[in-house]
Amino acid sequence: MAIASGLVLWSVVAERLERWNITAPIVFVAVGLLLANGPTRLVDVRLGGPGIAELAEITL
Repeated sequence: MAIASGLVLWSVVAERLERWNITAPIVFVAVGLLLANGPTRLVDVRLGGPGIAELAEITL
């Protein structure tokens, strides 16, 4: 849900942000940091968890 919301939000503001050299990777890293570490902490990330190894294998 958070990824889909991020994509929709990016599509709405992409042209305006790219004028200021703010690209999609910058925005998605910032959103990821806010979701994992911010005051909302919607995503619980544990680096030692079993899902991290699987996620790394899939992405690589």
